[in-house]
Amino acid sequence: MQDPLLRKMRMLTQLIIFSAALNIGLISSLIYIVAEKKWHRQQKIEIAPISSLTNATVIRTFFAYSYQDLLRELVDTQLVEYGYTRRDLALACLVQFHYFDIERALANTELQKRELEFIHRDGGEHVKLTVYPGLSDAHFESVKLLAAREEWPLTSEGLFYELKKNEGSLSASSLQEAFFATHEFYTLYTLCARSFEGISQEEVLTLLLEGSWSCIHNFVVKVRSVSDLSLDHLRKFLIEYVPDSQTAIGLLIQNDSDYLLKKVEDKVLIDLILAIKQNDLHTTLFLKQLLCSVRGDSIRKAAASKLYEFAQEVMPQPYDHEVSVKRFLPTLFSQTVPQVEPKNCFEKIKVVTKKHVVQEGDSLWKIARIYRVELEALIKENGLDPDSCLPLGKELIIP
Repeated sequence: MQDPLLRKMRMLTQLIIFSAALNIGLISSLIYIVAEKKWHRQQKIEIAPISSLTNATVIRTFFAYSYQDLLRELVDTQLVEYGYTRRDLALACLVQFHYFDIERALANTELQKRELEFIHRDGGEHVKLTVYPGLSDAHFESVKLLAAREEWPLTSEGLFYELKKNEGSLSASSLQEAFFATHEFYTLYTLCARSFEGISQEEVLTLLLEGSWSCIHNFVVKVRSVSDLSLDHLRKFLIEYVPDSQTAIGLLIQNDSDYLLKKVEDKVLIDLILAIKQNDLHTTLFLKQLLCSVRGDSIRKAAASKLYEFAQEVMPQPYDHEVSVKRFLPTLFSQTVPQVEPKNCFEKIKVVTKKHVVQEGDSLWKIARIYRVELEALIKENGLDPDSCLPLGKELIIP
């Protein structure tokens, strides 16, 4: 009788164990299903804001970000739209709106470029933004490294605009040194140094900051395409700068007046005369030489008008050229030339051994430049009247 009872007890125990295991399995499955549904619900809640973002909305937000704010966004890999992340769009804004030099940061990378277009929220204008797809974590590390390592990791254009903001203070600075190293500045400084002896980097910088970046960039591109660093190219560049740059006007008058007098067309020369603001000896002599030149009436009238302006006088109307000549060149037709007697033997030696005979096309500042003497010293040494033109054949003593 014991055997059948033991058998039944064993079977009952096995059933209880099986039932418990089954219940545990069912409970585990139920917990898993509930947990999975809850996780999916949480994921949907987290993803919902991302799915509503577009490239345009993120870019509009980034448009108001500072340079440092955008740098901080370079670690954000949150997906936005069309496979672009927030860091992709932040980098694009750094390059376009803050002139970050991505070419230098990723010098050995062949960059893919795509254009996105969006409408600016405030102005309503269409803005095109270049983005760079396919960049890896290593690429972004290189970008952040350049930004951290260099004080001015900007393009040439970016450095130019930074200098424009600070053009009131042109003392030596790391910003200037960075711009001096750019290809654009090097090209123009080389041209100026070849043509204008003794010109400094600071003088060329002052010249460039008086103009526009588009003029600088287009000129350098043209020079590079033809590999020509001739004076003719520099002349064209300076004349294009004339409406905006008193430095360009001064360089042309002091160093290349013959070209202005003989080669420049009337319209361009009139624009230059009207733009003159600096009343100095070189400029006054140049205007007087125009006044007594063989150029047309429009040029001579423009020169007279500027001379009257400098003298703070009203030019008589209607314009009378003879009256203007008598006003500003009173000794033009005088036959007598003041002579200066030498005071000692040393001056006699100077008169004999160092003379210049005035030839066609000569001017006081041209002669002073040839012999490397001060214009004022040349005038004083020869007892010249700045209001008179140099007569051909006259012998000048070179101090």
